[in-house]
Amino acid sequence: MWKQARDGGVAVRRLGRRAPRPKPTRASPQTCWDEMPTPVEVTAPDHESARALLRDALEHFHAELVETDGAAPVVRLRPARTASTGWVFELLAVVERWLGAHDLQVANVHHGNRSYVIMAAPPGSEWDSGPDPAAA
Repeated sequence: MWKQARDGGVAVRRLGRRAPRPKPTRASPQTCWDEMPTPVEVTAPDHESARALLRDALEHFHAELVETDGAAPVVRLRPARTASTGWVFELLAVVERWLGAHDLQVANVHHGNRSYVIMAAPPGSEWDSGPDPAAA
C-alpha cells in the first residue's frame, strides 16, 4: 500500500508481513484401483525387508505380514476405509521409498489377478523431480 508522506510529497511504502499462502494440494485422480476392494500384496525378498515395509506402510494402510510356506514373505496392504481416491499413488510412494531405503532393485506387486514390477530409481536420479529448470 502506498501513502503520500506529509513532507515533500515522497511516496512511502509500508512494509509488512503477508500471511503465508496455503500450500497447493494436488488432487488425486480416481483410478481403477479405487473400485477394487482387494488387497495389494508386495513380495519381499526376505523377512527383514518385509518387516521394514510393514513398518513403513502402517502409517498409511492396514498392513499385515503373510507367512508363506518356504516362499518369499508377502506384505498385504489395504487402504483405510477413509482413504481418498487415488490411494494407489501413496502406495507407490511407500514402495519406492522402501526400495531405495533397503537398496532393493525391484518389487513384485499383486492386485486382484494382475501383477506389476516396480523398479527402484537408478542411483543418482530423481524420477519425480520433473524437468530441470536450468535446462530450459
